[in-house]
Amino acid sequence: MSYGIDAKLCSLENAIERIEDGKTVATSGFCGAGHPEALTAAIEKSFLETGKPQNLTLVYAAGQGDGQSRGLNHFQQEGMVKRTIGGHWRLAPGLGKLAAVGKIEAYNFPQGVICQLFRDIAAGRPGCITHVGLDTFVDPTHGGGRLNDITPPGLVERITLGDRDWLWYKSFPIDVALIRGTTADIHGSITVEKEAVCCEVLAIAQAVRNSGGIVIAQVQHLRDTPTPPHQVVVPGMLIDHIVVADPEQHSQTFAEQFNPSYCNAPSPQTLADAQAIPIDNIPRRLIAARSCDEVPDNAIANLGIGIPEGIAQIAQQRGDLERFTLKLESGAIGGSPAAGLAFGATSNPQAIIEQTAQFDFYDGGGLDFAALGAAQIDA
Repeated sequence: MSYGIDAKLCSLENAIERIEDGKTVATSGFCGAGHPEALTAAIEKSFLETGKPQNLTLVYAAGQGDGQSRGLNHFQQEGMVKRTIGGHWRLAPGLGKLAAVGKIEAYNFPQGVICQLFRDIAAGRPGCITHVGLDTFVDPTHGGGRLNDITPPGLVERITLGDRDWLWYKSFPIDVALIRGTTADIHGSITVEKEAVCCEVLAIAQAVRNSGGIVIAQVQHLRDTPTPPHQVVVPGMLIDHIVVADPEQHSQTFAEQFNPSYCNAPSPQTLADAQAIPIDNIPRRLIAARSCDEVPDNAIANLGIGIPEGIAQIAQQRGDLERFTLKLESGAIGGSPAAGLAFGATSNPQAIIEQTAQFDFYDGGGLDFAALGAAQIDA
């Protein structure tokens, strides 16, 4: 096999033709950031025109979509997907409807677990063994994360190790990786310099390569020289096919085509000049402001999607962004986390790490504070 860029470049159509019926497909992304929109849109187009590929198993960690037609909404055509294993369903309501009416097998597993499971599959381990999900709806004693009656049990098992209970999310082979970066160099290596997130692209690519599958990368640019090695996120040896996407299918998030602040480091001047978007909804503003009062000085704090997004806006208005460090599970550290369909991105972050590594830190107890959104909380 050639590792050079010329052997890997192909059209969208040729890339999608390589995805066979019944295969397991993993996609990267966080809302719209890092999602290979050109590839997933082309899969839907192929299915509508030819009926292929069909009966896929779709695996993803963070929610990827705009709640309407982009992202994983491209997989909402009946017959396209047989099974879905996902960490967040709300941004792809078409998929959710298929699950609700029993048209597909469907699992809702923790987002971080799925990220880490990609890495475990790559390493040939039996799966992800973790405390995350114990005694919740993903625990097999409470349904095992199955979203309907046609979904078989068995992907997660409760086990005992060292006199302690754990959940074992089991490994399975993944046949196709659909990932995204900014640039592919002369060796086919991928960088993410203009992306809002790194996601878990390396873990997905390694999992698929070691499952004997194919890795398809969507990029925006080609580089005719080698990339400095420390900047490579996915080495070319892992990439089978590269597609250069049109700009309209490579927007940085589903809210904006490109926002330079999402990939630029902070400085005293950028923080001083940044203007927070006001929160027009008064109840949301009051809840966000009251929550911001609770963040301790020097805290490492995670913000969830929804109302918690407003904490970043309040903190920016108050000049509090240097009083604590705000983080998102997408991998962004510091700066001012974005809201809405740009959630997952951060303006002027201090660092952007892999989503998988971010969850390692969270799972181990590294957070001092977390604000989580909920529709309803019981007694």
